Amino acid sequence: LVEYLSSEVSVSTEVILVQALLKGEKMDFVVQKAVELGASALYPIETEHVVVRYDAKKAAAKSARWQKIADEAAKQCGRSALMRVAAIAPLSALLRNPELFGAPDTAVVFCYEGERDQSLRTRLHGLSARRVVLIVGAEGGFSPAEAAAIRAAGAQSVSLGRLILRAETAALAAVAVTQYELGNFDL
Repeated sequence: LVEYLSSEVSVSTEVILVQALLKGEKMDFVVQKAVELGASALYPIETEHVVVRYDAKKAAAKSARWQKIADEAAKQCGRSALMRVAAIAPLSALLRNPELFGAPDTAVVFCYEGERDQSLRTRLHGLSARRVVLIVGAEGGFSPAEAAAIRAAGAQSVSLGRLILRAETAALAAVAVTQYELGNFDL
């Protein structure tokens, strides 16, 4: 009897990406690369600066498309666990989601261009949470009111440094830095 074992190593800390909708095929790219970087779930959200808006039918079709992209990417990179893509929701609904906010052993951080004191690396250093939720904005980032609402819900704002990153690059940089800092890239 020959038994095949997955080469995928279980990670100590789950990483969830919350991504504001991006225009064009940028969301497809983020979904695919988030899978490759080991994210466990992706929550697409609508924020003030989101350029694209979908009616209910189109939103459902987009979510299904992104789940298919995630499933195909998981197969290509040999992941045994699929990344779940949630339905598109407004930021206000996400902030009331008990799976993400207020959940035990969960750290929630959002990448905010207005943050001047705390880097993502500093926030993650020594973190012992079982799950990290990363929130990344669309082109144009978050409005000051959105940033205040996200903080009020319990998230901490972080900076990705001095470089100005495109929204899709910021999302993938945040996931990669998080995975690295949490030791999920270790052998």
